Amino acid sequence: MLNLNKKRQEIRRLILENSYLAGACHIGGALSCVNILIDLFYIQKIKPEQFIWSKASGVSAFYSVLADKGYFPKSKIAYYLKKYPLSNRQVPGVMIDGGSCGHGLPTAVGMALSDKKKISIVL
Repeated sequence: MLNLNKKRQEIRRLILENSYLAGACHIGGALSCVNILIDLFYIQKIKPEQFIWSKASGVSAFYSVLADKGYFPKSKIAYYLKKYPLSNRQVPGVMIDGGSCGHGLPTAVGMALSDKKKISIVL
C-alpha cells in the first residue's frame, strides 16, 4: 500500500531541489498544490491525458509528479523547468501548453464540446 505522507514528502523534496537547480519557479505555488496532485494521480489514479494543468505557479509540482509516475526521469525535472517554465506539450505527460492563469477551464470546456460534437456526429 502506498504511504501517502511519504509520497507528499518526496514530491515536496523534488520541488525544492529542482526549483533550486532551475533557478526559478514559484515554490509556494508548487507546494500549495501537492496534496491535490497526490489525490488526483495516486488516489484517483487519473492519467495526464485526462488532466489539464493551468496553474503556472505550480508547474514544478506537476513536473515532479509526472517524473515520479515515470513519464520521464527525475533527473530531467530541473531541465524541463528551465526550458519550459510553464507547462509545455514537449514535456512527456503534459497535454496542453500553459498560458495565462485561468486558461485551463475554457480549454477544458472547448475540448469537452469538441468531443461531444465528434460523438454526436459518429452516432
